[in-house]
Amino acid sequence: MEGSAIVPILFVWALLCTAIGYIIGEGNGRPGMGALLGLCLGPIGWGLATAMEEVKKCPECMGTVPVGAKKCRHCGSELAKKEDTKAVTPPPEPADYFLWLDEKPNGPHTAAEVRAKAAALPSGMKTLCCRNGDEKWRTAEEVCL
Repeated sequence: MEGSAIVPILFVWALLCTAIGYIIGEGNGRPGMGALLGLCLGPIGWGLATAMEEVKKCPECMGTVPVGAKKCRHCGSELAKKEDTKAVTPPPEPADYFLWLDEKPNGPHTAAEVRAKAAALPSGMKTLCCRNGDEKWRTAEEVCL
């Protein structure tokens, strides 16, 4: 009778060790390996599962590669980093300048556009410019150059 009572205890122990190993392995992207280590080695397997290198899946071949890898070791495809996909772009320059062209206001323009238009004018010719919110028209050089 005593020998048969130990079987359910060992079964529950093996199930518990496997479940804990699976959960630990999920954190590193290897739940199957964590479950196997937990089943075979118990708490020692949990420690090994915790120390496993974190991995991710290659989008091309679905092979496992370390998280910091730049190329897949299986198919050689380039692996994009999350930082690359979220490249920070500076905000666009505000277009809040108006030019006085052909006897009427023209705009809005960015400061770079005003500089380009002023540089394209024949020498000695001035163009008037006003920044949005200003009431006084001045030469483009005074406003944004």
